[in-house]
Amino acid sequence: MKFILLFLALLLVIGVGVWVLTGQEESTPETNIQTENNEHEKEEVFAVTEAMATSIIRNALDDRFDEKTATYTVANLDGHNGPELIIGAAGSNIATILVVSISEPTGAYEHMGATTYQEFLRDVPEVRDLQDITGDGRDELFISLGYGGASSDVHGFLQADPQEKKLAWIQLRDPNNQMRDAIFLMGGSVTHTETVQVLDINGDGKKEIAELFSQIGKPYDQENSSPSKQAGELWCIARVYQWNGSSFDFNRALSEQFLESLGPSCAI
Repeated sequence: MKFILLFLALLLVIGVGVWVLTGQEESTPETNIQTENNEHEKEEVFAVTEAMATSIIRNALDDRFDEKTATYTVANLDGHNGPELIIGAAGSNIATILVVSISEPTGAYEHMGATTYQEFLRDVPEVRDLQDITGDGRDELFISLGYGGASSDVHGFLQADPQEKKLAWIQLRDPNNQMRDAIFLMGGSVTHTETVQVLDINGDGKKEIAELFSQIGKPYDQENSSPSKQAGELWCIARVYQWNGSSFDFNRALSEQFLESLGPSCAI
């Protein structure tokens, strides 16, 4: 009888121990799931509807700009603090590019930065591309600015900082060692073409801005300025700009490497 009671007591102890261990093992995944859900909620980007975007545009623009022709692009520039709304708008020879951060699904927002310029406009500013070209983990803006020559359009690179709430032109150091905004002509005619692309010229995983010109006739400044080569009746001129941490600087060696990599017709 004593043996049976001892055996039952032993089974009871073992059962309680298994129950405690099982409960601890089951509670850990529940804690992890809750943590994962909280982290997901912090990085969740809610949808921006057309009605929400239209309402924000109406409230964000002043009476110098036509809200009906405004363009917009929904973005998440740093990957976890979005969404942002990038707005392009124009008025009478004046244009603006405005970035707002949408803080609530109701459409509540705050201004993150803007730039305004005056030109003889023929179109409204519009985002052409978003990508991280500086390696800081945030997307930069490549914008069609809505003006240009008879057969070319002006484009520019802008840098937005969601934390600092500012929008600024990326700075460029040209072959003459002069600083300027990263604004380029793109287009062409029968006698010349101008293109700008973001490429990794030397394969180091970092992006450069590559500017390529082609024209009929020898360039006047080929000896003293940008690398160039002849391709049939065309002359090709290359300028590559490399990020130095604060600006894109003209790099002659990379420009020569880029020019050498092009085919006989200077096609990218």
